[in-house]
Amino acid sequence: MQNKIELIKEIYKIDDNTEKKQEALEKIKPYVNDIMDRFYEKLLQKDEFAVFIPLDRIEELKQKQIKFVASLLSEPFDTDLYNKIAKVAIVHYHIKLDPLYMAYGYHILSELILEKSKQDMTLLPYLKLIIKYLKVSEAIMSEEYFAQQILAESPYKKVTEKQ
Repeated sequence: MQNKIELIKEIYKIDDNTEKKQEALEKIKPYVNDIMDRFYEKLLQKDEFAVFIPLDRIEELKQKQIKFVASLLSEPFDTDLYNKIAKVAIVHYHIKLDPLYMAYGYHILSELILEKSKQDMTLLPYLKLIIKYLKVSEAIMSEEYFAQQILAESPYKKVTEKQ
């Protein structure tokens, strides 16, 4: 697993500079609620997403999403963080959320974050850092989602289930 972590760090040029990540978190903090409100508003406009979002849990989901993004920036990029991201992918797999929808969600979230630079251009380097970590998360989620799918379709798994 450590080799995978190092490869991801190399590909995405992650230096895990805690100070930069913490600063990015502080810069985005005043905008987080607006971003999440707009994120769920956009998702709920599409019927294919709305079926996965229980309306009575939207506030809880927003808070979980905020906590998840904050963890990307507040925790070191290591096996623990990788596994945390992987668990989210596994949940999405089990609720049968199409991976294209996950990618679309990341796209919308990135757009909404980047939009904040229109209000204040000095935010741009911090927003780019946040989006970089979202892209890392998206890549891990896709990889782990498909790993779950491959495992579920494995002929070996079917043989062992019969026993």
